[in-house]
Amino acid sequence: MRRLFACAGMLFLGLSSLGAQTGAAPVVDGTLHFRVVHGLVLGLDGKPASQRAVHLIGLSRGSMRPYSDEPTILHWDFITDDQGRFSAQLGDFKTWEDKENRPGWGAYALYVDPSPQDAGAVSPRFWFDGRPEQVGYQANDEWGKVIGLPKEGISITLQIKFGVTLEGRMWDYTHPGKPLAGVTVSIDNDLHSDSHTGFGGEIFGQHTETDAQGRFTVKHIYPVEFHVGLNGIPSGFDDGAFWLKTKMAGQWTDTVGDDLAPQSGETVLHLELMGSTEPLFRYFGKVTDVKGQPVTGAKVTFGMSWNPTVKTWSDDHHYESAVTDSNGLYEIKLGTPWVRGMDSEATGFKRVDKWDDNSPTFSPGEYNFTLTRD
Repeated sequence: MRRLFACAGMLFLGLSSLGAQTGAAPVVDGTLHFRVVHGLVLGLDGKPASQRAVHLIGLSRGSMRPYSDEPTILHWDFITDDQGRFSAQLGDFKTWEDKENRPGWGAYALYVDPSPQDAGAVSPRFWFDGRPEQVGYQANDEWGKVIGLPKEGISITLQIKFGVTLEGRMWDYTHPGKPLAGVTVSIDNDLHSDSHTGFGGEIFGQHTETDAQGRFTVKHIYPVEFHVGLNGIPSGFDDGAFWLKTKMAGQWTDTVGDDLAPQSGETVLHLELMGSTEPLFRYFGKVTDVKGQPVTGAKVTFGMSWNPTVKTWSDDHHYESAVTDSNGLYEIKLGTPWVRGMDSEATGFKRVDKWDDNSPTFSPGEYNFTLTRD
């Protein structure tokens, strides 16, 4: 079941905007003006799709979707009518200032829930900030050009897609040839939100588990460029399996092939990866003072990347630590051998750093520290 995430992507959507309406006055509610997005959802057969759930997702800090435990939120969730139509209103005000939690100024996208037969749909992004002319928001990437929302409103068609299928298999890094079962494989798509505060709804996806043979299948993936993770890894938010090798062109490589996209006309993608459910890579050493005496209780911290080269926010912001014993010795096992650097600190001493932020260059092994009194 696809779900909305609250964190941190990519993706071109073959969805069409029918262009701005002309001649229609903005909706007026008391003294407030609202700009209307008229939506039409088409099914796989190209016909209007009725009774489909549609969600408005805020993509900027000022337009975040309200947090709620309820499955639907007034002003943000819709159901298409018999003609596959719905409408959303964006108020001429800052979203966070509205007491009714109605959407206002900011950047948005519309999302159609998938079904067992299809992958749903996502609209192009649209945006306005209350100014008469919609200028200044020039983002144009794999989502396509951002649509300005004029006072007259716009019409957007969301074409439901079948999506692609990912078929894969996971092997045990420590026992080559042995499948790894029971590992959660997640598929994430990022809306390129400007907000990563937790409630933007900017990332959505689905997940499955590897079976006894290490196999997994995820159907109806759309948009068709997506990110693959294991139990939250390499996002780094949960404990889980560690991805260490990927089979590419028939050869195993020490890399993480977690960003996928099909070639033109390709409907099924295949992925073989190797990982471990336990941290395997041993880092150890001794912390002493300038006289060679052991420093007890010194903290040794490692900057750990989930990829051989730093490419994500988490690669640059994940840390693991160990503390020295009475002999000044420490030992820690990390989930990957890709360490950007390390440091040691203790009460009464100056911190010592060993870092290379540009790339993970510190292989597993012995690293000693000598601390100077502060």
